[in-house]
Amino acid sequence: MGLDMYLYTNSKKVCKAANMASNGDWWHVPRGIAMYWRKANAIHQWFVKHVQYDNDDCGTYEVSVGHLKELRSDCKRVLNSTRLVKETVVDPYGDAAFPTRRILKDTSVAEELLPTQGGFFFGGTDYDEYYYDELRRTVEGIDAILDNIEPYEQHSVADIVWKSWREKGDEDEWDVTFQYHSSW
Repeated sequence: MGLDMYLYTNSKKVCKAANMASNGDWWHVPRGIAMYWRKANAIHQWFVKHVQYDNDDCGTYEVSVGHLKELRSDCKRVLNSTRLVKETVVDPYGDAAFPTRRILKDTSVAEELLPTQGGFFFGGTDYDEYYYDELRRTVEGIDAILDNIEPYEQHSVADIVWKSWREKGDEDEWDVTFQYHSSW
């Protein structure tokens, strides 16, 4: 049990680039996993706030490429704002030796952009090496996604502009889409 998070896509190329699995039945259910997180509660909280309109209901929500770019930007801002430092964990009872762990030196940007979130089996809420690694892995995953898609058409209605996306080199203009889903 715990917080499991999925970024689904209908692009085989994106799944392959991200080293993730497709469900194998692309013709009938065109959805594979572009990214997977486990107990990365700060990333989950970001999706709840920016994609799910603060409705944390384990639903499936559409995610735009703009959302992915914004998440990547927020992760990069946190990663660039601090570094990991060693911290010795103190035993309050003085009868056990705890190992040294690594934590973020400055958490101010992390707390503003990607705060941790407690919850039932949501994982730790410390700004530690696990938190840092999940942000780094998220940036790498989104980079792999963006490296394999390209805009192919821009739409404009009443001064609102949006793009459709396709796999790079795909002339069929198949829209690449993304959905976020969590379970806990």
